[in-house]
Amino acid sequence: MRTDLARQITGALKLRDVMEFYGVQFNSRSFAKCPFHSEKTASLSIKNEHYKCFGCGAYGGIIDFVMESYGLSFQQALVKLDSDFNLGLIGR
Repeated sequence: MRTDLARQITGALKLRDVMEFYGVQFNSRSFAKCPFHSEKTASLSIKNEHYKCFGCGAYGGIIDFVMESYGLSFQQALVKLDSDFNLGLIGR
């Protein structure tokens, strides 16, 4: 059930849109300053719906990003994404 819900959520959202919604700003070259460590030069990029920071090595997808950013469990991250993006997938 949880993996099906996770698939639905990740299928409905784009990683960059999610990261920008939560405050990550990308430059014209599609790099951003990593929200997981302090840096002066943008070193985080997105490829194939996964982020990768070349500074600290952080890597993951949409759910990983929300879990790491907010200190949430997998299930809590699913609920947050469903709620924040008004997907209406939980509770139907």
